[in-house]
Amino acid sequence: ELAKKVRDSIVRGGLFSDFAKRYSQDPGSANSGGELGWVSKGKLLPEFEKAAFELLPGQTSMPVETPFGYHLIQTLDKNKDSVLSRHILFRVGQSEDDRKYVIGFLNSIRDSVAGGKDFESLAKIYSEETTSKGFGGYLGKMGLEEVPPNIREIVSKLKEGEISEPIPYNVDPSKPAYHIIYKKKEISEHKADLKEDYKLIEQRALAYKKMKMYEDWTAGLRKELYWEIKN
Repeated sequence: ELAKKVRDSIVRGGLFSDFAKRYSQDPGSANSGGELGWVSKGKLLPEFEKAAFELLPGQTSMPVETPFGYHLIQTLDKNKDSVLSRHILFRVGQSEDDRKYVIGFLNSIRDSVAGGKDFESLAKIYSEETTSKGFGGYLGKMGLEEVPPNIREIVSKLKEGEISEPIPYNVDPSKPAYHIIYKKKEISEHKADLKEDYKLIEQRALAYKKMKMYEDWTAGLRKELYWEIKN
């Protein structure tokens, strides 16, 4: 109902970008007015892509349902292979059907990667985890002890290049979610090596340098400051 009212306001002359910033529940695009940039065919949700390509530039769709909720889509430009669009996402409460739909959708992504598609490219398009989305879902190198306990066993059993089944993502209990985990590479325990561990060594060296600077600074303060204690 809200989506329809927002669309009516846009059709009557309201700025799509203003409504996107105010109402969209897509954390990846809301602040930029819902803009998604140019996206090639085959990289959008089927329902979303169909609507975006059917619209004429400047037109705004009726609410379009996908596993993520309802979208108002506005096509800005298009050609036969790609579309430039923006959207406003309205999430809905998660029912059992919603849960099954999301799990099925994640399984379809899993199957796509098994069929040769690039996991990182798909993560950049579909992931809603804002911290890692821009990096294709990459979380960096992690020791097994750093992996959250609820998924540690699952990660340890995955082979290189394998993807987990959809797993509950319990960061915010008020927003039930699921994720899939791709094990890019497993590195056995070893002495630090510049080739394999450059980033990790760099991070630790920087942390040590900052700590040393802080210690030197506090030592200097102790020499310069005088304390007077009065009863």
